[in-house]
Amino acid sequence: MEADIHSATARLVQLADSFHRTALRLRTRHADREPFLINDEYDVQDLFSALLETRFEDVRREEWGPSYAGGATRVDFFLKSECVLLETKMTRDGLSDRRVGEELIIDIAHYK
Repeated sequence: MEADIHSATARLVQLADSFHRTALRLRTRHADREPFLINDEYDVQDLFSALLETRFEDVRREEWGPSYAGGATRVDFFLKSECVLLETKMTRDGLSDRRVGEELIIDIAHYK
């Protein structure tokens, strides 16, 4: 089981490392087609989902997470075989480092 987690972690790190390069590459497409642009967090999720499915067999989108403080939330991705939850974030104008940190703290508490 521990080897599976290390393998899954290595694959996730590779995907995360290639995400930006892949997003940039999709801006330029054949035959003057519209570029695939990352405009919001849903675009991030669509692209990351496609990348995840190249490395993982069972990728579930918007899976309900555990209940926390009386409410349940949905996690962006659940890798069933690896028992891994993934939450994506996208920075944007007006979103401070502090706010991103606060969101991460909340997510960590929710999915701990």
